[in-house]
Amino acid sequence: MNREEIKHVAAIAEEACNAVIDAPADRDRREELFDILGVIAGDDFRTSEEADLAFRGLCSQASTWAQVVRDRIQLGANRSPEAASIGISFAARELRRVLASLKDRSGTGG
Repeated sequence: MNREEIKHVAAIAEEACNAVIDAPADRDRREELFDILGVIAGDDFRTSEEADLAFRGLCSQASTWAQVVRDRIQLGANRSPEAASIGISFAARELRRVLASLKDRSGTGG
């Protein structure tokens, strides 16, 4: 992916994180976030351009946190929405922080 694609995906995922953080018990929002994070958690969420170490590191962190959030959504599927939301909310907040940094960094060109 190029920086612009990464920034676009990060923006969409950040909005989905915000939706889940605002309403963590909403199953539909969690499912939407799960689907969106499949792109970030996958191997393709890497820059195809020459990028500085910090940018590559942020891509890696985003991918890791995306997988953590996806795992917590899956684990919470059989729990009450309130119980599931506890683990998901923390991880979604951490991911949101990384996505915001990634978006900021992607606009700098290095």
